[in-house]
Amino acid sequence: MLQKSFDEILGIRLAEYRRGLGISQEYLADILRRDQTFVSKVENGKRALPVFEFIRWTEALNMSDPEILDLVTKLKTHAK
Repeated sequence: MLQKSFDEILGIRLAEYRRGLGISQEYLADILRRDQTFVSKVENGKRALPVFEFIRWTEALNMSDPEILDLVTKLKTHAK
């Protein structure tokens, strides 16, 4: 079985959260002042997300500190 990369897992989790809020990629891209292609590439694990962009992303999704910590904890276990 092929293991997913860290970037793929992060993208999947961020996409799930975005969809749970009922926000489109286009709308999120507008908030981030990026294009929809950028959002798609991150969510599909095709583009790494630097820490400063991750912070902007979580702010754009209005994620709470516990939600961010939960996401990071899940990603940390994947990185081992």
